[in-house]
Amino acid sequence: MLTIRRANLADVENIVLHLNKHIQSCKNYYPGAEKEAVALTVHSSYHHTSPMLTLLCLKDDQIIGIASVVASRYLWANKMQAEIRLVYVDPCHRGGRAFHYMMRDIEKWCIEKQCDQISFSIATGNDDENIANMLTHHGWGRDGIGLVKRL
Repeated sequence: MLTIRRANLADVENIVLHLNKHIQSCKNYYPGAEKEAVALTVHSSYHHTSPMLTLLCLKDDQIIGIASVVASRYLWANKMQAEIRLVYVDPCHRGGRAFHYMMRDIEKWCIEKQCDQISFSIATGNDDENIANMLTHHGWGRDGIGLVKRL
C-alpha cells in the first residue's frame, strides 16, 4: 500500500540520498542536493502561508517518490500559479501508482492555494517524451518552449 504525506525534517537525510541518486541519473545538469537546503525547504513549507509543498510517497515506510511544487502570484495579476519543481519515482516503482498519487495531491494543494494553472517542465533527459505523453493523456497540454542558459 502506498502512502502520500508531507515531508518533515526527519526525512531530510533520505530525501537527499534519493535526490542525489536521481540527479546522477539525469542527462541534463542539476546541482547535487545539499542537506541544509533540503532542510530549509522542508522546514519553511510548514508555515501556514508557505507557497511550497514537498510530498513523499512511501511504500512499507520507505521513500519511493518525492514531489515538490511552488505557488506564486503572476507578476502582472493577483492570480496564483503553481510550478512543479520535482517529481521523482524510484526506478523500481515506475509504472505504478506513485506518480499518479503525488500528482493528484499536488493538484489538490494547488486548488487550496487558489492557483489557476500548474506548470511542469520535464528536463531530466530521461524519458522526457514518455512522461510528457503520459501527462498529455491525463489532461495536461503542451505550452511554450523551454530554454536554458547556464551561467
